[in-house]
Amino acid sequence: SDDWVEPYAYETLYKKAKETNADIVISNHYINYPNGKQIESPTYEYINQDKYILDIMYHKASANTWNKLFKMSTIRKYDINYEKGINLGEDALFLYKLLLHSLKVTTINKPFYHYHRDINSNSYTNNVTLKTVEQNKYVWQWKRAHYKDKKYDRAHKYSTINLAFTTIRANDA
Repeated sequence: SDDWVEPYAYETLYKKAKETNADIVISNHYINYPNGKQIESPTYEYINQDKYILDIMYHKASANTWNKLFKMSTIRKYDINYEKGINLGEDALFLYKLLLHSLKVTTINKPFYHYHRDINSNSYTNNVTLKTVEQNKYVWQWKRAHYKDKKYDRAHKYSTINLAFTTIRANDA
């Protein structure tokens, strides 16, 4: 991978997790482009778990796992894992599984992770195929099946529209 983290990232995240007894610590991140441009992610203030879930569903909060530190005992307690064969939306699915449980979440408003973004690359997000659409559909179905409360209805509609646009982008359809 061409992504990287600041040398002090994990030490800082770990200290925050210990001091707050957090199950998840979220940090800001950078998006780095091949032309040298670097953009810092917006600051995210965690308010409560319900709002955080909705913010992820509406893409107001990062669903990536690379800018977060997770308490391993929490992951083991709830038997959370990545699903084999899911390469698009795998981070979001992992988070959705974890957030089904009441957790202590905190933030650090410092960027540690550098995400390399190349819009001309052959990544899953840039090169959508019917296989990636099926993976995205799996995550969408899982989320609808496990987040049934009425407060998620609108977010599910939003996700349905995103799935439709992803399907339209499939280059082998």
